[in-house]
Amino acid sequence: MIRRNKKEFDAVEYMREQKKALAKKLENMTNSEILEYFRKKGLSGGVRPSGK
Repeated sequence: MIRRNKKEFDAVEYMREQKKALAKKLENMTNSEILEYFRKKGLSGGVRPSGK
């Protein structure tokens, strides 16, 4: 019997949550609003590894 340790951080679950949140934000936007959103988002930075 294999016993798995509980993960402190599940990358797949995290990415699914992020995808759902982003889809919810974008679902009512027009194409031009979506482009503007990503232009602003790109300038503000993003997720960086904690070691850097």
